[in-house]
Amino acid sequence: MFNEIGELETLNASQTLLLDTCTDMITWYDAQYYKPTHITIRTTLLDTFNSFLKNHLSSFQNLSRISIKILGQLSITLIGGNASDEEIFPAETRQGYCTMIDYLLILLKSIIELKNINELSIMLTRVLGQCLYSLTMTNDLRTYMKTKQIVSVLLKLTNIEDETIQFHVYRILATILTEEDIKTLANPQKIAYVFLNFFRNLIDDTTRMPRFYNLLRSLKSKHYTIYFL
Repeated sequence: MFNEIGELETLNASQTLLLDTCTDMITWYDAQYYKPTHITIRTTLLDTFNSFLKNHLSSFQNLSRISIKILGQLSITLIGGNASDEEIFPAETRQGYCTMIDYLLILLKSIIELKNINELSIMLTRVLGQCLYSLTMTNDLRTYMKTKQIVSVLLKLTNIEDETIQFHVYRILATILTEEDIKTLANPQKIAYVFLNFFRNLIDDTTRMPRFYNLLRSLKSKHYTIYFL
């Protein structure tokens, strides 16, 4: 069903229930079976998700608004699970995540090369950025990202005038760069503004606590203290 939604503008009742309602509920679920649920979903659907990305590497501009929304919700369920920094995934899962990183970067590079970035491309870039940030959850995956020349891609994305995209970019950089690398980034005032603006929007919104704590995770690194001193 997921593979069939690429260009659909509306969903029928079954698609809405399974792809929209269920993924949304799992995304917001925060109780005893959180981690087992995410492990089950990624075991079942990670390859399918990557196949979807692969099939749309050259046709991503045809993705509909609803399919991009579902893409974002499903990616959160696939990457969730509260992994720790030192966790090592089973070989098959790790390979699936590395493949996802590869496809995300190909898509982001393609978006950067567009002459005109429209609203749907911005929406897709937000989802891809969120997904890529979620994949910084372990040292192992961060190390893999560093082998992919990801920094140059991320810095080009900051030229897109969208605060959400810039927010995702800067918090990914916060997790993969060294302090010396951070010092070389241009426009520290802009970076500080993006983070502070998201703090203001999130700090009193209890429904978005996971994102708030993810933001704190980004800033926990000593790297960005340079910009706030």
